[in-house]
Amino acid sequence: VYVNGTELDEPYIKEPPTYTYDQEEIPENEYFVLGDNRNNANDSHKGWTVPRQNIIGKAWLSFWPPNEWGLVPRYPLQEQIASSIKHITALLGVD
Repeated sequence: VYVNGTELDEPYIKEPPTYTYDQEEIPENEYFVLGDNRNNANDSHKGWTVPRQNIIGKAWLSFWPPNEWGLVPRYPLQEQIASSIKHITALLGVD
């Protein structure tokens, strides 16, 4: 994968893709998304992008594969938990 001509370092992918994909300019407010299991993923290499308005959160927990489940590295979990609690208590009207 190249972004603006620079190859990404992707140590997390399981194996190199068995397909090729032509260079493409992604429209503003659209995202090209790829899974880490490139050869078995139904992702943007199939010809679609994700509109910005459809992205509503950040991943903080990974549960697949089951033997590797856990917190997503480098995620500010404490800030997210505090923000979530504040939001929930506001919705419930609890001080």
